[in-house]
Amino acid sequence: MRHTSVYRALLILNILVFVCGLVSHSNGQGAAQEFLDRGGRRAAQGDFTGAEDDLTKVLAMQPKLLRALMLRATVRTQLGKFDQAMTDWEKAFELEPQNAEAYMGRAATNLSRQAFDRAKDDSSRAIQLNPKLAQAYMIRAISRTADLFKTSKSEWKAAAKDYEQASVLFEAAGDQENAAVAKQQSGFANRMGDAAN
Repeated sequence: MRHTSVYRALLILNILVFVCGLVSHSNGQGAAQEFLDRGGRRAAQGDFTGAEDDLTKVLAMQPKLLRALMLRATVRTQLGKFDQAMTDWEKAFELEPQNAEAYMGRAATNLSRQAFDRAKDDSSRAIQLNPKLAQAYMIRAISRTADLFKTSKSEWKAAAKDYEQASVLFEAAGDQENAAVAKQQSGFANRMGDAAN
């Protein structure tokens, strides 16, 4: 039995909002910036197909615009276009190999395509590069416990710590809703760890 896809979907949407926020701080020019801004708005509104189209136009004009690549990868993940999303993540790493947000985003794509070990590795790398990414702790915790009945006691306990850290970080950022979810999941993981052999 696997975690419900609801938590994964909420996490992906949370990361999408995070990446859209990064887009608003980008320094594109002219038409490319207009398409980037519109793509970010469309993604935030759930128009992933429109967002993908706008971001593809941006990248036709500026193929090395990291934020556009990252947002398009996230949008493609939402559309279930995992191979295309992974290609965008690889291009992002070619531009900036030590980008914590890109590792977190690729972790989310791996989580969505149920490549749990890869998601755990990418989220761990994101945390190593930037220990303040609450979403990365959430992804790692979900990846650790993807199979409820095969997860070891130590993995449950490690997941509980990841959820707890995510809760602290969400709280510090003023995100009470996600802090509460992470705190609840931490308690659940602790109980499952106590019950595990």
